[in-house]
Amino acid sequence: MESELFVGLDAHKKTVVATVLDREGNRVDQSTLGPLDSQLISYLDRLPGRKHVVLEACSVWEHYFDAVASTGAEVTLAHPYRVRLISEASLKSDKADSESLAELPRLRGIPVAYAPDPEIRALRQLVRDRWFSKREESGIKSHIYSILLRKGIPYDDGLLGQRRKREELRSHQLPQVDRGLDALTPVLRHSLTENLR
Repeated sequence: MESELFVGLDAHKKTVVATVLDREGNRVDQSTLGPLDSQLISYLDRLPGRKHVVLEACSVWEHYFDAVASTGAEVTLAHPYRVRLISEASLKSDKADSESLAELPRLRGIPVAYAPDPEIRALRQLVRDRWFSKREESGIKSHIYSILLRKGIPYDDGLLGQRRKREELRSHQLPQVDRGLDALTPVLRHSLTENLR
């Protein structure tokens, strides 16, 4: 009969604490790994049998999730708030958290969080990047318009959306406007590139 192991990963930016339990809940191993995917892959590859791996949905889950999946282990993303409700412990540490996560698949009690596939994640990131660029662009434009208003320089609506007219503002020789235009140029270029994808 193939051995079966349950692995809880308490993942952070600089470390991953892994706890491995067997079917009876005995601790087989507990290790602190570095942040590299290769370290996690190597660690999991050394473990025998079928592996059920759980990690919480946190800011760094994606690359750890993909690393685990690449080993052929079954990997589940757990909902962090519901995990906290299930495993309210008086002792809170990375080791205790990883052990609690390892218990969840063993007891069939994982509060599953949705883990989108890489294509969906890439599309979501594209939308976030686009939103960030548009917000940055809007802020810079508002700043430049406010300077023009304070200096009593008349301008047409939408002036900053027209490259030639936008560059004509440099003739006023206002350093704060020039800095704003310098900052706006790469943002607009990035925004245009995103539109062409």
